Amino acid sequence: MIGSVLEPEWDDVERAWMLAREHYRQVDQCQVCGMPKAICRSIETDGMVAVDSERCHVSAAIARKQRADQQAEMDLPETLAYEARMHQPDELPPEAAP
Repeated sequence: MIGSVLEPEWDDVERAWMLAREHYRQVDQCQVCGMPKAICRSIETDGMVAVDSERCHVSAAIARKQRADQQAEMDLPETLAYEARMHQPDELPPEAAP
């Protein structure tokens, strides 16, 4: 009979990495921007930060739907849960067709 021995999913090294990561997230990482606190909260950082932006088209579609629901005076629009899904090519509205 051939058997197998179950090994733990994480060894001591992997557990140590995960504990260090969690410590970093709770203690050293800024909860606002995600950067290390030593950088983002340092006065020397002021004026040294470049910010880029990109549009998340899924979030934009959700925001447009939320705005339309609010303008339509839906009953309790703040209680709606929004879920995005991708259209199949044959479902695209005419203005969105390539």
